[in-house]
Amino acid sequence: MSANRFGERFQIVTFGESHGAALGVVIDGCPSGIAFDEALLQRELERRRPGGAYVSSRQEPDLPEILSGVYQGKTLGTPLALMVRNQDARSQDYQGLAPRAGHADEAWKLKFGHTDPRGGGRSSGRETVARVLGGAVARMVLADLAPQCRIVGFARSIGPFTVPEAEAHAHAAQADAFAARFPSPTQTEAVKKLLEEARHAGQSHGGVAELVVEGLPAGLGQPVFHKLKA
Repeated sequence: MSANRFGERFQIVTFGESHGAALGVVIDGCPSGIAFDEALLQRELERRRPGGAYVSSRQEPDLPEILSGVYQGKTLGTPLALMVRNQDARSQDYQGLAPRAGHADEAWKLKFGHTDPRGGGRSSGRETVARVLGGAVARMVLADLAPQCRIVGFARSIGPFTVPEAEAHAHAAQADAFAARFPSPTQTEAVKKLLEEARHAGQSHGGVAELVVEGLPAGLGQPVFHKLKA
């Protein structure tokens, strides 16, 4: 099984490097007749985009190209291919640069020998654009097959700060409106200060991402190794 492939019935294979021509995904197993929501696709890409005060300064428009699998606004049941071209790759910044501590540069060089070190190559956070493309299509499928299903993700903790249970319950659905998607009105300013100080110092903070799923259809998965937690 390829390490670049994920899923069984709905499979995605991602491709591309941080400073290559493009990144994208090939999706196999998407049912036919699913309404293809281009606005949702663009919205999910914009949520992922860097360029904010607390993330990478790289500026990318992330405009998706639909290469196959969609006709007259609906999926065909054949493989979908989606792609986003790189436009703000500054490859000259990496010329002669030694493998960077805290990145996968050295590990990839040891594993593959010949690698693309620019921006982290395929191990860059930029690669997540391909996963977002695949996830957006999965969201379209869910909207058709399980419209009652609701999925919310947010930052439950950043550094020493944690969102209290009551605030998480009240504000998680509006996480995008909070700095770093940390939905705590009482701690927002403190978290912003923490991240700003870390950025100026060339440091970062770890955290915990929480995912909440409501309305999940019963009976998903199989024992033992195909159950949800496995």
